[in-house]
Amino acid sequence: AYLATRHLIDYGHTRIAHVAGPADHIDALSRLEGYRAALEEAGIAFDPELVAHADFHEPGGVLAIHQLLATRKAFSAVFAANDQTAFGIQLALSRHGIRVPDEISVVGFDDLPVSSYMIPPLTTIRQPVYEMGIAAARVLVGMITGQPFTPQLAPPELIVRASSRLRR
Repeated sequence: AYLATRHLIDYGHTRIAHVAGPADHIDALSRLEGYRAALEEAGIAFDPELVAHADFHEPGGVLAIHQLLATRKAFSAVFAANDQTAFGIQLALSRHGIRVPDEISVVGFDDLPVSSYMIPPLTTIRQPVYEMGIAAARVLVGMITGQPFTPQLAPPELIVRASSRLRR
C-alpha cells in the first residue's frame, strides 16, 4: 500500500483517494496504514473523507466511487485495496465520463492475471503469492517435525501499467 501511494505521490498526485477493504479485515487495515504512512512521509494531510470502504469485490469498487464522488471532494488518483476493487472503480469512473488515467489515475493491489488485460491495463502491486504459499508450507512442515523455519519472502513489487500517469 505504501508503494502504491508513494507511486502516485511521485507522479505528482496530492489528492489521493483510497478505497479500503472491510474495516475489520487485517489486510484492509494494513493497506490503510501503508496509504497513511506514504501520505504522512510526503507531508500530505490525511483526509478521512477521501477514504471509502468496500468489500474487495468489483461491485464494492463501483459503490465506493459513487460515495467518493458524492462528497464532491476533489481527487486525482485512487489507490484500491485490491485489483478486483480497482476493476469496479475503473468501470464506475468510465460510467461517470471520467477517463483513466487522463483525469484520475488508479492503482490496485495483487496483480491478478487479468489486470494486464483491463482497459487501460492496471498499475498494481504484485505480491509473491506463490512464494508465500511455499513459505507457509515450509513453516507448517517445520511445526509438524519440530524444526523451526523462518520464511524469507520477496518484497512486493510495483507494476506500472497504463492506469496511472504523471499529473499535469
